[in-house]
Amino acid sequence: MIEEVGTPIWTNVVVRIGDLKPWDHNPRQIKRPQLERLAGSIKKFGFADPLLIGPDMEVYNGHQRLDYFKAKYGLEYRADARQSDRKLTEHERQEFTILIHEGATGEWDFETLGNLFDPQDLINWGMPRIKIGMAFEDYDTSGGGAGYNAETRLEIHCGEDQVEEIIEFLGTLDGVKWKKR
Repeated sequence: MIEEVGTPIWTNVVVRIGDLKPWDHNPRQIKRPQLERLAGSIKKFGFADPLLIGPDMEVYNGHQRLDYFKAKYGLEYRADARQSDRKLTEHERQEFTILIHEGATGEWDFETLGNLFDPQDLINWGMPRIKIGMAFEDYDTSGGGAGYNAETRLEIHCGEDQVEEIIEFLGTLDGVKWKKR
């Protein structure tokens, strides 16, 4: 018998960093350039994105911010968090992690980005180079479901030094045929 549990209720709290318990199986990581952007973002805009935690102080989201605060301010630092009234199961925790980072976050409008944003700013702010300059054409929504038809074209504008990286990435996609112009 599967026990049915309700939707978690989240409350704003202030927590001592040293009391938090990071998730040993956190699939997210941060590299030096991202950490530097995170530090710069917090310095410029403040701590606008609170940690997400469970009732036993387990961290659901915000591991990189947590590490930043530990290094910068120490374990006594107090930070804003949103705390769930119930513990998430391991499977819920996995699902939640993917949804808040990839599955339910929307997608970029590349036309707006291309028309209103400076490409160098996008790079400086952490937008992956492979996303910059992407243009999709001939999107097919007819028939048995949405998808790209045989005439779909993906244009990637990049410097010569990025070609091999992009070719390697495209080679990981199923059914993709590519050619260098």
